[in-house]
Amino acid sequence: YLKNDLEKLFHSKNVLDNKIVEAICGEDAKFTAELRGLGITSSTSEEGTAKKTFELKYENSTMTVGDTGINMRVANSKVDIISGTINSSNIGIYIYRSANSKINIKDVTINSTNQGLYEYDSSGLNITIDYAEIISTNSNAMQFDSYSGKTMTIRDGKFKGADYGLKLRYINLTMTGGTIETTNTSRDRYALYVYDYTTNLSNVKLISNNASGIFQEYGTLNISKSDISANNTSSYGIHNYYATTNVYEGTNITT
Repeated sequence: YLKNDLEKLFHSKNVLDNKIVEAICGEDAKFTAELRGLGITSSTSEEGTAKKTFELKYENSTMTVGDTGINMRVANSKVDIISGTINSSNIGIYIYRSANSKINIKDVTINSTNQGLYEYDSSGLNITIDYAEIISTNSNAMQFDSYSGKTMTIRDGKFKGADYGLKLRYINLTMTGGTIETTNTSRDRYALYVYDYTTNLSNVKLISNNASGIFQEYGTLNISKSDISANNTSSYGIHNYYATTNVYEGTNITT
């Protein structure tokens, strides 16, 4: 879109209802917007290249969309989502090949049919969550699927999925408060599944009333002052597969 066209769109309250805006950035271009109540897609002519930047501040807003709420596809980008709500019939936030990007989430609610937050192939991604309530009715609250290193810090929140609560691959996770829950009824589903890297949990509640607690495959799990409830009679509290597991004082595991 040309600049004038974008300005016309952003200043119209009617045109944007239930529509998706696509921001296309050219070589060495930078797109910055503060938007209210719509689905947002960022893309470039060459997805994931370092010459483009996408910056988004989504604040004090509510969007209800029939597809993906925020669709992020640009490397070296920055997205701030503050005091907002995303209601999605598909994925709440989709992060695709957005290497070395930063996402800050604070006081946010995401209700989605599929993944609340889904990442793919975004090495160097850094996510900070101060508080979020992310609920998926048909999949995982958050899912990370790339084969490269990422970092996520969660200070508080509620993460609830119908399959896994959180399903993470190749990510260093530090979580210092909040709950992770799966509503699945299979012993082979977990509130938290992590493949490799380091997981640090403190003051976290993991709820799996009819499933299992934690599956750490490779890497290291450090857990302290936390509660794991895996109440199915055949469930695992912690399932360790070629991982180092350190359980510290104040941790309660109920199976």
